[in-house]
Amino acid sequence: MSYLLQMFSSSQPSIGSSMSGKVRVAHGLGTSGTEPFPYVDLDSSKKEIRLVTILPAKSSTIQVACELSHGFSGDPLKYEALSYCWGSIHNPIAILLDNREFYVTRNLHEALCQFRLQDKPRTLWIDAICINQQSIPERNSQVLLMRTIYIRSSTTLIWIGPAFKDSDKMMDFISLEDKRLLDPTIDGGDEAWAAARYARAMEDPLLKPVWVALLKLCQQPYWFRMWIVQEVVFGTTPQICVGSKSASFFGGLTRVLSSLSAERELEALGMPPNDIWDKLLADNKPQQIGFDKKKIDQPKDLRWLVATLIRYRSSLATDPRDKIISLLGFLDESGARYDQFVTVDYSRPVLNFCLDIFKFCLNDKREATTVEQSVVGTCTRFTADMTYKISQEAVQAAEAEGRDLEVSDCQLLPQTQELRSRPHGVLNILTAAGYRNMGVDGFPSWLPHWGQPSTGQSIDDRSCNRFTASGTSEPTCVLLVEPSFFQFFGFPVGHISYLGDKHRNLNPSRVELVHTVASWYLLGLSHQRSPEWEIREGSPSRRSEFWRTLVFDSYIDRNFFSAPDEWKEMNLDWLIAFVESTEKPGMSRRMDPDDLINELMTMLLRTTHGRRFALAASHACLMVPEEAEKGDVVVVVLGCDIPLLLRRSGDRWLLIGDCFCFGMMEGEVLQAIEQGILEGGELFTLC
Repeated sequence: MSYLLQMFSSSQPSIGSSMSGKVRVAHGLGTSGTEPFPYVDLDSSKKEIRLVTILPAKSSTIQVACELSHGFSGDPLKYEALSYCWGSIHNPIAILLDNREFYVTRNLHEALCQFRLQDKPRTLWIDAICINQQSIPERNSQVLLMRTIYIRSSTTLIWIGPAFKDSDKMMDFISLEDKRLLDPTIDGGDEAWAAARYARAMEDPLLKPVWVALLKLCQQPYWFRMWIVQEVVFGTTPQICVGSKSASFFGGLTRVLSSLSAERELEALGMPPNDIWDKLLADNKPQQIGFDKKKIDQPKDLRWLVATLIRYRSSLATDPRDKIISLLGFLDESGARYDQFVTVDYSRPVLNFCLDIFKFCLNDKREATTVEQSVVGTCTRFTADMTYKISQEAVQAAEAEGRDLEVSDCQLLPQTQELRSRPHGVLNILTAAGYRNMGVDGFPSWLPHWGQPSTGQSIDDRSCNRFTASGTSEPTCVLLVEPSFFQFFGFPVGHISYLGDKHRNLNPSRVELVHTVASWYLLGLSHQRSPEWEIREGSPSRRSEFWRTLVFDSYIDRNFFSAPDEWKEMNLDWLIAFVESTEKPGMSRRMDPDDLINELMTMLLRTTHGRRFALAASHACLMVPEEAEKGDVVVVVLGCDIPLLLRRSGDRWLLIGDCFCFGMMEGEVLQAIEQGILEGGELFTLC
């Protein structure tokens, strides 16, 4: 939620001069430099809102003038809702609001100029103008109306910004896609010809500027705002606006991205990498929002909230509290009750907001969900819940034929043919916490700070929420708010004895990554797993253990849940040769399609980000946070589906982060304890 703008001057001496220059900085809302804008109070009991009307102007050089009005969110008001990126607070621009100076950011000013009409007024709802951000009580009440405001708008205008190189061509292409909804053959030809249009478009060199512009569009700051998730999903017929061009978000942009993604999946495996497609489809925010729109009718609950907070962890908000508040409208839509745990009050510390969510999680139940009920993560793995029975008729037939009963005699009970997810671990929220955010705003290591970005890929999300390291156990835990300690019961399964190299930089190139992986490979294969740790029946090769650990035993395509066989026995020399060849002009980048080398590298770029390879004392393969140190302990926690990495600190423990431990992700540790292979657990106190 953006703050409104207040003007003040700060004198900054220029280099080599004694003179001072004045730099305008936006900070709150005001007129004449210091005085707050004289808003008329809203009646929160009646869900009153403000609207802003942009007055017409014949010339673009005329100062923007607006008027405020009041209305009730339940009334049939006529307005459009603006969704935009606040932009830099420096050097704001003055508009006239009810004949008073009112300062707004340059990006908002550009939007006002673009949407101003020449011949008639235009009424919008704009957060930076319609909410008095200097009034915390008003902010507290208005943010809870956001979902209703965008639902009841006539149109949601998504302001990306001014036109950029080839953006007009791109917007025309997206607009044409929207028209194809009504007429797939609008370009000519029959339906088969129309169905192959993206295969042709991706090979057409004349369209490369469109794809480059599309990549730039999807990388604009707008998409990294947290509030846009709610604004776009609930917004009425959202329209993307770039300069003077506009196009449908769902009928145009997301359809283009989905078609490109589908066409890439249909390409032959092992095809050489394409920087534009890889960057465009790797972590595409508009596609994520499109996915959330498709799931809008599914009920939202606490598990959805935590999974979505993790998925949008890299999104930004001016106020860190908004990372949580901006998603509460989804819970309102589903009728989920959160008010007894979460208190919306901007005067409360950020720590208290995040503690609300943590307490909310502790109140959850560990139970499986059906496909219709599930909204956990981006693609939860479901297993058929099937019960067989043998009918009396089958028994009689077998007796009459003088034979034993066979599998074919078993019948599946119709009422049990239902896909169900794993029972979601109540303490999975701990996987979003860790050492790297400890101390920020006074946070303990065990409490996720949703206002801080995550540097690593979520193991649980990447693996389609399928691991069950602690089986179906319920948590045994105690929250001690004063002081901020959290206690839980878990099973230490080993400490780190060997650590692989760290990445050379935060975002390594493919060549840098493959050489780091090569050093990990030598470390992993030089130590064989200890015999007492062979918990599973049958033992994969050490090379298979290594590769499966690096990719969280998962595949880049979420329609498949485990790593393909080609990855499990990947030849390191082939991998290095392939990656290095991509850096040499004139050399072929096509490899044997069965090797899936390009797909493996794309996966490694995601799973190794913020992590490194390690070996436990038993030589079990681990993927751990980069902050890990030798001696850190791997613990399987009751009620948590992913193992955690802890570090002793006096008589307490610090949570370093979640980790992947090969051979211990599907309840093997609890089975080993029952069989007497491993000893019992202990109570850990985290600080």
